[in-house]
Amino acid sequence: MHKQFGWWWVVAVVVCGAWSAPVRACQVCTSEMWCTDAQRGGGLCLGTGDWCAMAGKCTGGAGGRLNEYAMVQLTLLEDVPGAAAPLARVQRGVGALSVGRHAQGALRGSGVSRVPDAPVLFSGVGVFEGGPAAIRSARGDGFVLSRSREGRGTRIRVRELQGDRPGRTLAEERLDDRDALVVRVTLDGRPRVLVLQAATLAPAEARSREEECRRVIGETPSARLPGEPPPFELRAMPE
Repeated sequence: MHKQFGWWWVVAVVVCGAWSAPVRACQVCTSEMWCTDAQRGGGLCLGTGDWCAMAGKCTGGAGGRLNEYAMVQLTLLEDVPGAAAPLARVQRGVGALSVGRHAQGALRGSGVSRVPDAPVLFSGVGVFEGGPAAIRSARGDGFVLSRSREGRGTRIRVRELQGDRPGRTLAEERLDDRDALVVRVTLDGRPRVLVLQAATLAPAEARSREEECRRVIGETPSARLPGEPPPFELRAMPE
């Protein structure tokens, strides 16, 4: 499989014993195209196993450690004909995983269960500490994510990307650690469906979930060809 880095920010770093040390506030991409903790890196990191990108400044710096892991599971699905519009719903209690085929299940649970599974355009797992962060296509459209911790869950805000600034709010919800947000966004001039889970977990629990996410991502067919980068770049945005 051809492995490719995303965005100019990305630096390949192999960290020995990556999961043996406590989880840190900084994340980097490894040569295996997943995210791992490091003394310096980004506050936002997403990996797929054949693509990885990081952006922004981590809050800890110089190895600052976190007692909790700001995990993010992010999947983009092709829009489904017949799905109710506007689509912005929280699926409560969907479970620990919301990537790959689990994201397709979350969409079916949003009221479109009688239509075929939406193709997976992108599915990644990593860390989202701070923000806001933009998912931006080559056309300049996309969406902006903001996150703040609330217990084991988080409050997530999704806004349109208008030029280099956030636009109107598409969804703003509090998610528990087993909830997923399903919301329609525009990317590359087309409607897509974003499925997002953002639990705030202890490091050991986060490690276990992330390993399961990696397995599911590897097993789920993707609309992207192996090694093909996603149709967006990852950008940190000013507050």
